[in-house]
Amino acid sequence: MTTDSRHRDLLRERLSEVFARHAERVLVADKKVALTGADLERAQTRWLEAAACRIPEGGYVGVRLPPSAAQAAAVLTVMASGRVPVMLDAWAPSPPRLDFLHGLVCSEDAAEYPEIHGPIVGLDRYGQVVESRSGRAPKEPPLAQEAAGLVLYTSGSGGEPKGVILPSAGLLYVAGLLIERLRLDADTQTAVTLPLHHTMGLNTQFLPTVLAGGRALVLATRLGLGRAYRDILESGATFAALFPDVLGALAIEKERRGLAPAASVTHLQLAGAPIRTRHLETARELFPAARLHKGYGLTEAIRVTMIDDRDPYFPEVGAGRPLEGQDVSIRDRDGLRVECGESGEVWVRGPNVMLGYLHGDEALPRGGWLRTGDLGSLTADGRLVVEGRRDRLFKCHGRHVSPSEIEDAALSSPLVAGAGCIPVACPVRGRRPILFVELVGSLTGGLKSEIETALLGRLQPHRVPRDVVVLDAIPRSAAGKLDVVALEGLWRRPPGRTELGRGPAGCRFTTFGTEEGA
Repeated sequence: MTTDSRHRDLLRERLSEVFARHAERVLVADKKVALTGADLERAQTRWLEAAACRIPEGGYVGVRLPPSAAQAAAVLTVMASGRVPVMLDAWAPSPPRLDFLHGLVCSEDAAEYPEIHGPIVGLDRYGQVVESRSGRAPKEPPLAQEAAGLVLYTSGSGGEPKGVILPSAGLLYVAGLLIERLRLDADTQTAVTLPLHHTMGLNTQFLPTVLAGGRALVLATRLGLGRAYRDILESGATFAALFPDVLGALAIEKERRGLAPAASVTHLQLAGAPIRTRHLETARELFPAARLHKGYGLTEAIRVTMIDDRDPYFPEVGAGRPLEGQDVSIRDRDGLRVECGESGEVWVRGPNVMLGYLHGDEALPRGGWLRTGDLGSLTADGRLVVEGRRDRLFKCHGRHVSPSEIEDAALSSPLVAGAGCIPVACPVRGRRPILFVELVGSLTGGLKSEIETALLGRLQPHRVPRDVVVLDAIPRSAAGKLDVVALEGLWRRPPGRTELGRGPAGCRFTTFGTEEGA
């Protein structure tokens, strides 16, 4: 047995042990179904009988189910059988290639999948096998990956999603650290509002909770639709994980419905986007009894840094300190380390770093180091400050501009609830920034001035966007991340454009798809 396969066996043993130890306790649930450890053991047995015997150890198994207890059961039973779940978003079209899969787990009423090589298993709402059919016989069987434990797709918010192969060792490493830091145990209850096809929802919330013997409630919610806060409140959750930009929507939901603070939450994890002072203030209002944790991670490396509110540097801008066993360095474009405090690309090395991308989309991490594509710097005491994505940088008047910097400037106004920036072609400047904003109230002359003041006070003149588009809501993914592709589509093909006039400093304000004036 190799070391690589040993980690997958260790993950399988840990899950089977949890199922057996908590046979009478609910481990996963949704709003209609609750599954105990014994239920998960039965689901695993039936899955093994129906399909796993025809799938090689380490084989790739697609999981395409909506957020539910059945989806959670599918992930756990595939892992506990020594196979590798490939998480597919049931709310989106399938990835362009599924021919590498050894099998598929889907809803009982799912359509045909002619490209799947192995067994196709349909589950009912309780995660139990109700049908199993064979896919076509492969000309060349897909390769199993010895060290693989999970495949997740990147969000695709800036382009085509890529399949990321994560090691079993990395899943166990991150889960173990989070169980210790977040004090997760059998009394933990978590409301999983983030989708399980997202690394934060699966790897830093759901899986650590289950491995600790806690209860995970999987919610079929799309963040930002006005339901997430009630779901957390009604679940009695002790642990929650959220993107920081979602906090504003939760606060609005709480205020409009006259809801109480979520006092049962004792640990709140924030990651996935820059975390600002206003986010922390909102988090404390929503979750007054919670210890706050900030973190930085990405699909290709799960979780890299963390810091909690006991640290004196917690209020400052920064994503925290590297986790035990992690190496983080800042490099220039030639891959050379830069001085402390200087900006460059964030490089990461550790057991959590991916094995590579599916289909050879890109090379494996060089020398164990992953080039994240994020820009950042390290403080003198080793804290990481993340400044935005390198691939979102563009040149305006020959100088680099970061959309994240413009978004931060807009969000410095308390009257701006959300912001997104994209570059567009310009015959004079080469490319110029377009700012989209979601407002707390309606647009007035005073609010125009407020937005312009926030921009002019924090940005150099060539970075100030001359076009500001007011939207009812900034488009985001199901998990709450900014959808850059959707913003680009809105600018190219606006659903009706209404001019709202210029602000005192000359910015042109417009809105799409409404008839409201200034």
